[in-house]
Amino acid sequence: MRRVIKLLCSLGSAILAMACASAGDPPSVHGGQTGAETGLGERCQSGPVSEFSLDAATPTGFSAEELSMAVTGPFAQEWRWATGESALARLTVEAAMGPAHFVAGGDAKCPAELSVSARLRLSTDDQRLNEDWLVLLRATDLEQIEVASMQPIVEFAGSLRPTVPDLQEGELVDSYALALRVTGQPSSAERVVSGELIATVQLPPGSSAEGGLAAVRQVLLGDFAGSD
Repeated sequence: MRRVIKLLCSLGSAILAMACASAGDPPSVHGGQTGAETGLGERCQSGPVSEFSLDAATPTGFSAEELSMAVTGPFAQEWRWATGESALARLTVEAAMGPAHFVAGGDAKCPAELSVSARLRLSTDDQRLNEDWLVLLRATDLEQIEVASMQPIVEFAGSLRPTVPDLQEGELVDSYALALRVTGQPSSAERVVSGELIATVQLPPGSSAEGGLAAVRQVLLGDFAGSD
């Protein structure tokens, strides 16, 4: 099982940026443009943001309704906890909630994309997860769709709370974030979910980061089998 523990000096990771986006707004909008992080942590500059109704055609070639339908599910896949256990996870995405936002592409690092909020239901057979979360759907095409919690997750509805592995003395769990990806042809039964659930942990008092921010680290709680 892949276990990833990443020490951060700020809250600038891609997962946290998506998790902290406010409901109904496109992520990281400043002055009509958006700034986003690439997978290497580099900043890229996207173009203007336009608002669309759920059923409206967009420059991506698909509507927000088509985007949400492409990830509706249901999906049933193995979920692996970082503590070593596994369980069957069931995931569905309910109808999108408008308006949708189209972000024009700025360069090769920032292609045009459509985003819209929706509700996600995620449960595991071991009863650790039984969740109903507001998520953001983002895609440049319907064969690869990103799904991320729109707000920091502070509690779980499941009867058994997920365990944060290797929690050290003086550390405090601040919040959680979900980042998933659905890949494959929209009409195919072979669509696959990958991604992970991450905990943001505050380091003990006295630890500090650049700019005076509280020092935190991200800890993997669990992921879908087959995640990279």
